[in-house]
Amino acid sequence: MRRFLCALVAGLMVVAGFGQTSAEAQPESCPQHFVGGTSPAVLKPQLAQGTQALCYEQFAVLHSGVVRTPLWSAEHLTRDQVEAASQLKRRNAFHHEARLPPQDRAELADYARSGYDRGHMSPSGDMSTTKAQRQSFSLANMIPQHPCNNEVLWGGIESAVRDLASAEGEIYVVTGPIYEGTDIPFLNGRVGVPSLVYKAVSWYTRLCTIRSVAPQRPMWRQTRTAWPGKQSRSTNWPRSPGLIRSRRFHPRSRRWQCHFRPLNPISVVGYIE
Repeated sequence: MRRFLCALVAGLMVVAGFGQTSAEAQPESCPQHFVGGTSPAVLKPQLAQGTQALCYEQFAVLHSGVVRTPLWSAEHLTRDQVEAASQLKRRNAFHHEARLPPQDRAELADYARSGYDRGHMSPSGDMSTTKAQRQSFSLANMIPQHPCNNEVLWGGIESAVRDLASAEGEIYVVTGPIYEGTDIPFLNGRVGVPSLVYKAVSWYTRLCTIRSVAPQRPMWRQTRTAWPGKQSRSTNWPRSPGLIRSRRFHPRSRRWQCHFRPLNPISVVGYIE
């Protein structure tokens, strides 16, 4: 069963532009955060250069010195962790990652007045200790996220993932950016802005894997995806909260007005019968 689920997650990473581990990604090892102890990996050779694996208390990232963001952030999320995290008050502590060379890491100044949020890949809301929560605010765990993506659509997906962990007992989550094409925009000439954000979730109890991909655009086009070659059935993921169903919504920043076209499920859950 473990091998099967690892294969599903690897397939999702290939869809997102990810494949085999870079040789530069080996200095730190924390297999407890990955399905079967096997980390995701990078297919795109341009992004595989200058990568560094970083382990934290409750998640791990593969950081790229090319785009100065994580390529993936992985976590093993449990029911007990979600319960403890819900009792922990959020304390914003954004900071650069001191373990990365200055030329390879993002700085707070790179995001200043950019119009983009510093978007968590492994969410602070998943972290069950003060130390883990502070670690999640490392810029090595951040990408530039449009406020409509980060504060509305993606926030709903993160909440749904926590609900799933509570229901199933434990799940494995991999989240990251997708950089399409070769003309990548950069904040301050340093931090790459992805065109899409993905989240893949696996759990053992029902032999399931799901994928959710959200575009980095003010006008959202919810996507419908299926697992090729397998028996699957469609379901809304997540169950769209009122914020996502509404036609317009102002994020907390009030900088943007978000428009939605909630015509299709965000993704498809593939059940292997």
